[in-house]
Amino acid sequence: MTEEKRRYTRFENRSLSVAVARPGIRGIIRTNPTAECLNFSRTGLQFDCRQELNEGEKLVIDIAVDDLCLNELRAEVVSKLQTATGDWCHGARFCLEEIKKDDVFHGLLMIEARLKTEAR
Repeated sequence: MTEEKRRYTRFENRSLSVAVARPGIRGIIRTNPTAECLNFSRTGLQFDCRQELNEGEKLVIDIAVDDLCLNELRAEVVSKLQTATGDWCHGARFCLEEIKKDDVFHGLLMIEARLKTEAR
């Protein structure tokens, strides 16, 4: 029996819009502005994109659901897996310093609540 290690619920909801960029070139060149969010939790997310990203690579992520947006969240790639279609599935964890910011934490909670409502 495998025990769930996650501290927060993961929402498998594709209504979350995700844009991914590498630090230093924010807003100029996006790695994949049409990345598809597979799931989201308060501490990170999983997304598909065409480009392979390396584990440990730093990212800047914009997330939005309806009118709720969080821009330029610092994150790190923690996993990658190539799919049968040749795309890449990546797991990214938000930087702890980001999550500790009151406005970011509040935004993540609001997005989580919105996704929880939509999942019902």
